[in-house]
Amino acid sequence: MKKGKYIVEKPGKNGTTLEVKVPFRNAYGERKYYSKSFNTNKYQSPSEAMRAARTYRDTLLYQLNLGSVPNKKVTVDDCYQLTKQLYSHSLETQRKHDIRYKYLERWHNKPISKVTAFDIQLSLNEISNKSQDVIKSVYTIWKQIYQAALMNEYVYKDMTIKVIVPKSQQISTPKSVDMECGIDDVIEAVRNYGQSEFNSNIIAYALITMAYLGLRPSEAYALRKEDINFDKKTVLINKSIGSTTNNQATVKTTKNINSIRVLPLPDNLIPHLQACYEYQPSDYLFATENGDFITSRKYANFIHNAMVKANINFRPYMLRHAFSTKLITSNTDVRTVQELMGHKNISMTVDYARSNDDLKRKAINKVIS
Repeated sequence: MKKGKYIVEKPGKNGTTLEVKVPFRNAYGERKYYSKSFNTNKYQSPSEAMRAARTYRDTLLYQLNLGSVPNKKVTVDDCYQLTKQLYSHSLETQRKHDIRYKYLERWHNKPISKVTAFDIQLSLNEISNKSQDVIKSVYTIWKQIYQAALMNEYVYKDMTIKVIVPKSQQISTPKSVDMECGIDDVIEAVRNYGQSEFNSNIIAYALITMAYLGLRPSEAYALRKEDINFDKKTVLINKSIGSTTNNQATVKTTKNINSIRVLPLPDNLIPHLQACYEYQPSDYLFATENGDFITSRKYANFIHNAMVKANINFRPYMLRHAFSTKLITSNTDVRTVQELMGHKNISMTVDYARSNDDLKRKAINKVIS
């Protein structure tokens, strides 16, 4: 009986056993073996047993070359569920992933070992009418699925590396970040809306604070009374309100290390904060009437509905854009603006400081004249 590569004959009392033993490198570069035994007594002849062993070996080599593992029925959905253990996503991030994972519904029950780069490319091409953010998010989900599969040795190749992330074909208009009204109009609209006068006033105080300090909403909502130093006229920013793997709203670290900062307290903001300080019984400056944290997502609808009722185009982040734009257009040093905004790099600061319509009009008129 002619031997074959990766096939070892082992004589025994119950006949000769043919062991197929094929080496491979796992995701960590470690040498492993995939093996299966064939007993000649279970076949009509030793030659037929060898033929079965060779067929299995050749199939195994082909599948390993493609990056898949034979006889593993682990599905795409199984691997997606594993990503929830592998990655410590916040509840909000996981919620978004679960929504976008639905775009892969056609592949949920497909064995991960059978998924090809063509499948992944097709799934992305089919959503090219969505925003670039959605497309990149779905690609990230695929990457994480394969990371989970590789770590559990369900596959040995990452098929996502062969994929080209398509550009979005969505026709969209740029969102305006210009404040079309004054902060006073926004505050009046908020205070005149909602069933709880206390909560309406607290949100109004929070928006005023964002306008004067250029804070992220999550940073403003995390402010404690002890963070305000009226004597030194400073405000400490060292935390934010957001979701974690266990809580929808909790105190957590700032967005990045540069976001930890001590800001000067503007004179015009002092009376507003002092009024809020006396009005608020909680140690957290902008806690709700029930003592709960305000979260960007929870109160987004409240602010949106208040603005719709008042016929005002406004989103809280406009205050942060307006803050940086005013500083940049008044010739404030960019590094100073970066530190006030808590940005990781200057390019982000410049991106935030959008030119308003008046500046654009003046600039283009200079070209024409």
